[in-house]
Amino acid sequence: MTSAYRLDLIRGSHIVVPGKREQGCVLQVPGEKRILFVLPHGENTLLGTTEVSQADPEQCTPSDEEIGYLIANYNRCFFEVITRRDIISTFAGIRPIVASKTDFSAASRESVIERQGRLINVFGGKWTTSRALAEAVVTKSQH
Repeated sequence: MTSAYRLDLIRGSHIVVPGKREQGCVLQVPGEKRILFVLPHGENTLLGTTEVSQADPEQCTPSDEEIGYLIANYNRCFFEVITRRDIISTFAGIRPIVASKTDFSAASRESVIERQGRLINVFGGKWTTSRALAEAVVTKSQH
């Protein structure tokens, strides 16, 4: 069976810097339609995230360009400037973003449930919406 959908793997990178934040912040990236977050992370601060196509899921690490991007956007908004020397740790994860076979440029953050006979495929989705997605799969399986 051929599916009408495929997944694009998108890397999201993060850095951890010293300094405890009392509250989280959302930063609008100038000239882009995306945001970054600055969150309390124990006694430190977590800054993320980027969106970069990831070909090999086994090689998922933040690039130098992503680290520079996060630092530059943080420094636009805060008085306490950070540099690469301040970074305590870095990490990255992969998001499965749904891309339609008919329109590869139309990537969606939403999940897609595709039923082919008795086979149900789930494409995309997020941890934060996993319960709603599970309920939708159950509903789809009953039809």
